[in-house]
Amino acid sequence: MIGAQGIKIGDSLFDQTFVVKGKSSIEVKHFLNAGRRMDLLNVYKNLKGFQIDEGKLFVIRKGQPENHTELEQIFSRMGQLAISLSS
Repeated sequence: MIGAQGIKIGDSLFDQTFVVKGKSSIEVKHFLNAGRRMDLLNVYKNLKGFQIDEGKLFVIRKGQPENHTELEQIFSRMGQLAISLSS
């Protein structure tokens, strides 16, 4: 992101886990409220292969899911996170 700077949110666990970049630290901090930070940390902690890059959320896994329940859980968690980040 051209002109983007590293932004510390002020939440030590979040700041240690994620590198946040943006043009306006005020807007980024407003967007990453306590609820969104908690949701991001929860998915990062509980969903193996979860990554964020250039504003895109994705899960990278090698091989196939063990069963359909695992795949359903991935889509469910990602869907819930997408709702949290868009509301």
